[in-house]
Order: sequence, then structure tokens, then C-alpha cells
Amino acid sequence: MTIQDMVDLLRVHDAVEDLGEIANKLVGSLDYGFGYDDGIIGRLDYINGIIRRNSPIYDDFEDNETQRFGQVLNDRKMTYEERARILLDLEDKEEPAPPRRKTKYNLLGEYLYRSEQDEVTLTFDQIKDILGFELPSSAYKYDAWWRDPKSHPQARALNDYGYKAGIINIVSHIAQFKRIGESNESSLSKAIESKAKAKVNAKADSLMPIKAGVDTIKVCGYDFTYVQDIELERDSNGKVVEYAPQSKYQNTKGKRLHNYGSGTFCRFRIDAGQWPGVYLWVVDDEIIYIGETVKLGQRFNTGYGEIAGVNCYEGGQKTNCKMNKVVLELSKIGKTVKLYFFNTTDYKRVELELLGAINTQYNVKDNT
Repeated sequence: MTIQDMVDLLRVHDAVEDLGEIANKLVGSLDYGFGYDDGIIGRLDYINGIIRRNSPIYDDFEDNETQRFGQVLNDRKMTYEERARILLDLEDKEEPAPPRRKTKYNLLGEYLYRSEQDEVTLTFDQIKDILGFELPSSAYKYDAWWRDPKSHPQARALNDYGYKAGIINIVSHIAQFKRIGESNESSLSKAIESKAKAKVNAKADSLMPIKAGVDTIKVCGYDFTYVQDIELERDSNGKVVEYAPQSKYQNTKGKRLHNYGSGTFCRFRIDAGQWPGVYLWVVDDEIIYIGETVKLGQRFNTGYGEIAGVNCYEGGQKTNCKMNKVVLELSKIGKTVKLYFFNTTDYKRVELELLGAINTQYNVKDNT
């Protein structure tokens, strides 16, 4: 419910309260039946019912919170907006209804419930962090583990909180969850079918300028535009400059280097704006990596192309290190990465669709 929705309800509530006072003076008392056929008395109860239905935790508050709700509801010294904000803040304290079954997977169901989203996409690593324990091997092998409530407690927990599994990408370790009651037709499929109608961010700095004659490739129905070859920084002799940022990092907490944190890295930059969308790394006409971003230029120039020392250690950005090394190693055998980009604000859906259709060499979630 928005603030304006609550303001409108408060206006109606106050009007009915005023009418109730008038009725009270006319009939002397309101202490009799509250059926909907009892004229003004019934209307008062009807409006109270609206307030309660739109604020479902009203009856679930502790006594002191219920009292506070009533005080704010009837405090006309405050503006409607002030009353509305306080009531909505009280409503935000609502806890999810307890599930029918107790299971260690309830934390995931509760996370989805609190998101209030019809569709939520998470990586397996994110799910692991939410639950606080490792997923079983079946989660990495069998689609049924995610969606069969008869045999799997995880699927039952989702159902208890009003969600079900959508698209599950076992290869890329990505899971989509949908609120029960949503269309069975994949929203990703809808996105493909309606891509011609899809809108990109109207801000100028979010739109990628398309130049005439620029190379494009079509992937899963999407037109990806060539951005540039990824060129590495070189010295005056044309040799790739390599550096070891981890050696300059003050590791005061004694962190360990992760799998991709040792050795040397390279530097590179791209000439791109801060455009949202999905990008492809292409080598010899093969897509080797798919990614999504809110800001393309920043993602490459301060992420993949410039490795910070802290990111070489556990807790740092492993993917940045991993893909930087890919570029470096390819350059040593004379290979160049071509960057293609599809400009869209619907980047998460598009990326998930592509990952479900294409098995790339480097999208496997092996960053452990």
C-alpha cells in the first residue's frame, strides 16, 4: 500500500467518524447491531473493515502496538501524510505467517516472502548464504529437487511461503522463483516475444549510440552490437604490462588468496558509457562468457580491467580476477576478446535466458 492509498483511507475513516458522531447525537447511542443494513452504523463498521483489511497486521500487534495504531488512526492534530507514514511503518513490522511445516529451508521461503516480488532470481551461492549451509549435491544435478514438493522439503518450504521454482539453470547455478498463481508461461519467454516493445532507460547516458555499419550478431533473438576488441595495456616495446596487485595489499587480517588471486594480471579499458545491459565475450566467433551490468563502462574499467589487491583475497571479487586472467592468457597465444553488447534495462532476465540456452566456457560457477 502506498502513502496516498493510506491517506485516502484515512480521509474516508475521518468522514465516517464525523458522521458517526452526528448519528450518535441523533440517536443517543451506537450500542446496538452492526449489520450492514443498519445505516450509518453499518457504514462505520464497513469502513473499519476496509482499514483492517488493508492493514492486515492490525489484529496481530502486541497490545502496545495496537494502542499506538489506534492513537495514530484517530490523531487529527497530525497531517494525513504524517499519520499515513506512521501507520505504514507499523505495518512494515509484520512477520511472515508461520509455515505449516518446520524445515531448515524456511529461511529461503521467508526471504522470498519478504521480497514482495512476483519473481526473484538468485545464484546458488546467494541461496547458500541465505540458508547458512551448503546445498546438497542433488541441487546441482536434478531439476526436480527444486520443484517437486512431494519428495523434496525445499520445494515444500517454497510452497508454504507462496512461491515455486521457475527456471533452474543447473549449469550456471542460477535459480528463478515465482509467486504461486503467476502464469506458467516463462516471463523470460514473454520478454523474448515482446522484445521489440521493450523499453530501455530514457536517460541519455543509459542509451548506447548505434553507429551505421557497426557489426552486430543475433543471439537468442537479441541484436548484440560490437563495442570493441579488448586491448591490453602495453609498454613502449609492445609487451603486455603485467602486475601483481596482491603484493601491495596490506593484508592485516591474514586473509588467504582465493583460487584466482595469485600470479599477475593485466590492465585494459573500454570506450563505453554507463549503459545497462548484457555483454558477450567472443573469441573466434565463439561466446566464451555472458554477463549483465548496470553500467558497462564501470564494469570493465574498474572491475575486469583493473584488479584491486583486496579482490585477490577471500571475500574479494573472484570473477574479476578470473576473467582478467582469461584475457591475459588469450593474449599470450595471440587471441583477442571481442566485446558485444545488448542495451536494455531488462538485463537480468535477458542474461538468464541466454545462460539457459548457451553453455559457455567460463560461466560455470567454479569460483570457490
